[in-house]
Amino acid sequence: MGDKKLLLMLNDQETKALELIFNGTLPIEVEMRRRIQCLKIIEREATGVGFYTTMRLTPPLDTLPDVLVKDITFNHPSFRYGGKFMCWFISNREIELEAVTLGGSILWPSAIDFDLLEVQI
Repeated sequence: MGDKKLLLMLNDQETKALELIFNGTLPIEVEMRRRIQCLKIIEREATGVGFYTTMRLTPPLDTLPDVLVKDITFNHPSFRYGGKFMCWFISNREIELEAVTLGGSILWPSAIDFDLLEVQI
């Protein structure tokens, strides 16, 4: 079979986190929302208080955005001190999503009711 990695699809939390992060009208936000369903997982890592997910962009972006990190902070009943979703543009071919509970004492749940999530402005 060779050295090809199995590319997985995004799970519900990853999809909804990216939709929240790229919920705007900037060209890169519109472009990334359009591509969410086409992203392929390269690697996932649970950290206990969150997770990292590295994804492949296919096709690659023509150019990288001026701001290489987008993030949102949120309140949610499952997170005493809130939480944060961050997305880094590693290259025009890869992005990394990070999720973390703030305060560090609450473990990341296996499922989140996104209807209860309140983005902080």
